[in-house]
Amino acid sequence: MSNISLPRPGWLITSAITAFITLSLHLFGQGAPAIRAGEINITGVPDDWTHHHVFFANPGTEQDAIQGGHYPQWQKIVNEPRYVIQELKKNLPVQGPAGIDVEYRRHWISDAGGASAGVGSEESGPTGFGDNARRGWPIGHKKWSSGPTSETKRDWSMTSGGTGGLLTNHYPAKYGSESPTVQSCSDYVVFPTGIVGSSTQASVMIYDDLYKTTCGSTVPGILLSINTGGLANTSPVLSLNGDQVAYVQTTSGGSLTGGAFTTGSTAFSVASGLVASDVGSIIIASHSGIPAGTTIATVTSGTKGTLSASATRTRTGDTMTITGMAQLVLLKIGIGYDAGVGAPDSPAATTAANYRSCTGPCYTTFNFYDKTVGTVVPDTNSAPFYVYYGGSNGNTDTLYVGDDLGYLHEFNGVFAGTPSEETTGWPVAASTEAKPILNSPVYDGVSNDIFVGDASGFLHQIPAGASLTAPGTPVASGQLEYDSAGMDSVLVDDSSGTDYVYQFVGYSDDTADYRPSYINRFPATTTFTTGTPDYGTSIYYPNGTKGVRPASATTIQRAGTFDNAYFTGNGTTGNIYGCADGVLYQIPLATITTPTVNTFSTPTTAPAECSGVTEFYNTTSSIDWLFMSVESSGKATGGSTCTGACVYNYNVSTSTNTTGSPVDGLTEAGGTSGIVIDNAATGGGSEIYFNSVSAETCLGNGTTGNGVGICAVQATQSGLQ
Repeated sequence: MSNISLPRPGWLITSAITAFITLSLHLFGQGAPAIRAGEINITGVPDDWTHHHVFFANPGTEQDAIQGGHYPQWQKIVNEPRYVIQELKKNLPVQGPAGIDVEYRRHWISDAGGASAGVGSEESGPTGFGDNARRGWPIGHKKWSSGPTSETKRDWSMTSGGTGGLLTNHYPAKYGSESPTVQSCSDYVVFPTGIVGSSTQASVMIYDDLYKTTCGSTVPGILLSINTGGLANTSPVLSLNGDQVAYVQTTSGGSLTGGAFTTGSTAFSVASGLVASDVGSIIIASHSGIPAGTTIATVTSGTKGTLSASATRTRTGDTMTITGMAQLVLLKIGIGYDAGVGAPDSPAATTAANYRSCTGPCYTTFNFYDKTVGTVVPDTNSAPFYVYYGGSNGNTDTLYVGDDLGYLHEFNGVFAGTPSEETTGWPVAASTEAKPILNSPVYDGVSNDIFVGDASGFLHQIPAGASLTAPGTPVASGQLEYDSAGMDSVLVDDSSGTDYVYQFVGYSDDTADYRPSYINRFPATTTFTTGTPDYGTSIYYPNGTKGVRPASATTIQRAGTFDNAYFTGNGTTGNIYGCADGVLYQIPLATITTPTVNTFSTPTTAPAECSGVTEFYNTTSSIDWLFMSVESSGKATGGSTCTGACVYNYNVSTSTNTTGSPVDGLTEAGGTSGIVIDNAATGGGSEIYFNSVSAETCLGNGTTGNGVGICAVQATQSGLQ
């Protein structure tokens, strides 16, 4: 029998939902009801880097999919939590089984404390809680607000503690607890600091009480300042219920004096300096006596530990070198530790077996598994990609991340089970090129493939496989990128009936067109052919060596984005945008097979590195915003008076416009990281979040967070200044 949904009278559904909500509000004083997508509950609205690399055009109705012959693909899309979250953010109808839950939740929030709530009331909405109790978890009991629009400005900036080593293309991660039109003072944003954690330096900062108009006088609040013993400089990812964060850190390594060990024993000691995150790191003695490839098995104190292999001679007073290595960190936020960046909580890591039952703040770490015994596995460029729901593929609650040696790693049971790294069939040698350093992988749930680039300029496609232990054989594209820094991660465009991957390239080898910047577009379901260079559909910019601003070997192009007309259409409407050397380009999707590239805006006086491009349709103001930054050479243009290093916003509500100018601009030293969004709420909402790239003066919150360094910044969407 066909599974086609029969149309129902809209007034009848609405009346039934409203009546049920009215009854429910009297029975339950809890947070907003969950949305079931696939087999996963969505209880909040996360916005991390992965949501800026996987996009969904309108998949249409179930009947459309059956008649169009792409019902299996439609099913995968509508059961994908990222699709549902995307539609929640844009306040668009959700197709498929989750649609009823979404409408129920929207009505519930409206009746319980959304638009009808008292301005600034902590009691508006069910079971609100104030400052003294705001750190109770799990997320669900919130204070809501929808007050008057705040003054447009940079609302706050908090120091990371110094200059650090954050990657330019990293993103912070924002968690919204309820709705894109309702803000909560328990919404939070996660910022890595890019500085090695210690007792006087946080690895990661998590801020709540984000909104000045409604969250009190100390804005932002500090939900958690934590030292996990390493340097976190790539993008974090969030669990769906907001109680956990995953990120990669690199242990600090270094030399320890006073080393002592005994022949035949695994015990060793040093004068001082051992930390819990040293477990798994390779340790080398300045003289012989420690077998090659030996790692630290346990750390029992700052001076004592055990080795993975027994010493072969007895030594005292030795210098012992610990090599830094990549670790996956899983962090339960829990009841926050709200000191500043210079006074973090420094709990010891718990074991993976005990992590699920530990009380936050607590964390566990996993040293990346090395395929070659004795090899330190570094990761300087790859952020984790978390799979909420893998459907029949079986990789629900799975995380993928690359390393500098060209291997792709798989972790399972990440946020809901007993976490572990899979070592059967994994890690996969994705790249064997001369520069195998991998970027952040992107998983496409429709094709069940993982796409990851390397520093040599190749894009690799790895089938995730039919089971967790049986990945497919990696295949590669032709060499796409020839610049000196490698490529940013791909965009995946999942549209019902189509499925494409977009790779943004700064400097190509297209000598016929004078080596311009490119977008290479591939059907995601088409496997690259080994030995046959595949370049997909090549969309080249008008910036060859004969162009107005020619690309060069230093040209870097971060990932672009689509405008709202794409999301509301079937994948062939609207535009895709990218920025290279300070020029914002636009490509209409209707003619992308024979592409037209429009020079949409040139807000710079000379070539300048761009950030990635972020889009957000603000449903309250009905404005479709683009956000991007340049590291230098910005000029006063349009509504912006910013010069030098600037972040800009563009109103692209009219998708047929082929040129545009910034609405406003804001000075940010060195430009910005990737940009994430909070919501479309009034009363202090409608904000963006990013790190500055270079050190600047951070204003703090009146109590802490001021000083010169990399700043964690909140600014308004509409009035950057």
